[in-house]
Amino acid sequence: MQNHKIPAFIAVAICCITCWGCTKSVAVNPTAKPSKGDFEIKQAALKELPPTSAISLKHEHSIKKGEQGRLIYPSSMVTDKDGNILIADNNGHAIDLYSAKNNEIGVLPTPTGEGALRFPLRVRKAQQKIYVVDDEGVKIFKENGQYERLLRIHLSVWDFVLGKDGSIYANTAHKAATESDGLIVKLNPNGEQVSSFGRRLSQPQYSGMDDRVFMECSWPLLFVAFKHRPYVAVYDLTTEKLVREFSIQHPVFSRLEALSKDESFTNPSASTVKLPRYVAGIAAADDRIFVLLHLPQVEIVEFDFLGNEKNRFRSSEVSNVLNYFGLGIQNERGVLKFYVGGSGVAGDKDSSFLAQFAVATSD
Repeated sequence: MQNHKIPAFIAVAICCITCWGCTKSVAVNPTAKPSKGDFEIKQAALKELPPTSAISLKHEHSIKKGEQGRLIYPSSMVTDKDGNILIADNNGHAIDLYSAKNNEIGVLPTPTGEGALRFPLRVRKAQQKIYVVDDEGVKIFKENGQYERLLRIHLSVWDFVLGKDGSIYANTAHKAATESDGLIVKLNPNGEQVSSFGRRLSQPQYSGMDDRVFMECSWPLLFVAFKHRPYVAVYDLTTEKLVREFSIQHPVFSRLEALSKDESFTNPSASTVKLPRYVAGIAAADDRIFVLLHLPQVEIVEFDFLGNEKNRFRSSEVSNVLNYFGLGIQNERGVLKFYVGGSGVAGDKDSSFLAQFAVATSD
């Protein structure tokens, strides 16, 4: 099994990118029987429960780990306006660059000395700049990979988005977070904290895991989808106030709620904390938000900005997915293109892939 590393300044609060457990001294029920994992619970529930109504996704093609030498251990991805997918390859110490037009994947040329990537975790692109969270902080590059500077922010960043003025909005982890810490931290273009907002649950037994979110911005709205809770919160970045929140529905989720109350699952040992995974990614296109569910099958739910569910999409061709590393979306002349990154298909938990799906829109 290959090694993988989360940046040192992030490892304080989380132990692995695609894993859903972390270590912490907690009270454990010594008589509790071992519980099934959330993957097994989801698989069983999908077989037993009636399927939700969904539009079928056409699987156009995939690139898998080892093909063209990339996808060593991907941790996140983002789609740019030119139709490219930028992938933070954690163990590859690089940003993989996938061209949807050519169905080819390469590597963004970055420095080998100062500015070299060290276990990149998250990547974003805005204002013709590429921002990467890695072991040393936030590194900023030009579109061609030329290194510009490092922001040593001294924060453990789980996900982040970029504001119009170069501000960074980050979901951060804390050793002992409190509600006053804020769910989202705003940093100025120099990486200095200027404010924080949003309510944390900060349940001490979960070591901050219950407050991890995936983020997407459609200015001035910030959408945050909770990884371990089935709902989305929407903030206005001009006021930093909560605008609305809405739930994500799926028949399997009632089983996961029960699992989250099972000590043999959440605290299987004195050094381990786990929570069921509901959400695997979020992306925006036009006036719609798309949420990738953390299920063995690829399933994406479309909402309008008011939180009303509009459509649901599913692929029967890509299943038995253990983990995901992101969701990207583009609208190409009335055809929605979804890009889903994951691993674990066909029982190989180390088999990373990037899959492209299409569905005709009603416009």
